[in-house]
Amino acid sequence: MIDYFKNLISKPMIVDEETLEKILDVIEVQSKEPSEKTDTSKTIEALERGRELLNTKFDKAMRIAKENTKYNEQGYAVISKDDEWREDNKWNRDYDEKYGLDS
Repeated sequence: MIDYFKNLISKPMIVDEETLEKILDVIEVQSKEPSEKTDTSKTIEALERGRELLNTKFDKAMRIAKENTKYNEQGYAVISKDDEWREDNKWNRDYDEKYGLDS
């Protein structure tokens, strides 16, 4: 059984297409039904399947991400000059507002 107070997801949730479809189907059905008639067992089943996939696939996703990341001699991740994230203007604006020299 899921403890909903401990079910805050602090990591990205990685699910396969079949599980995502099941989750979306449950949400669609339950959004059309009055809450007192809602069968929560399907929601709980979908959430438990999502948690299971998250627990089993997260390490693999992190391994792939680390394999695709460049590191310098000190072991720090580096962003190459041609990386599209290097000029992420939204991140730059948020960073400048919080930590910029104008603060």
